Amino acid sequence: MWGIVENQRFIRLSCKSAGKHSTMQQVYPWDMASEIDRLRERAHIIEGLSLVLDDGPAFVVEIGGCSDHVDALERVMKSWRLSEQQAIHALDLQFGRATKLKRDQLRNELAELNGRIDELE
Repeated sequence: MWGIVENQRFIRLSCKSAGKHSTMQQVYPWDMASEIDRLRERAHIIEGLSLVLDDGPAFVVEIGGCSDHVDALERVMKSWRLSEQQAIHALDLQFGRATKLKRDQLRNELAELNGRIDELE
């Protein structure tokens, strides 16, 4: 049996022997559904971060008035309509990521993730 790697796929080839015909089968080295889920999860997080970063001053004021982490989490989820996972990442965000360059990098990463998701689907 022979094999070649093409576009992150291993294509299994078998040669004609003992009267058998050659076959070609594509085998993915990872579970594609899991890869798509992982990419979607990352895209979901970046979408939330982008929303918060685009409204940075309001975000700082909102969390500054919170009594504790749970209150901040609930307020952020409600004010920006974020999932709990997005809100957790927004609250963990370092202010150094609030620069225009970092926001542009997040947008570029999101576009790449969405493109990769489209390729795999």
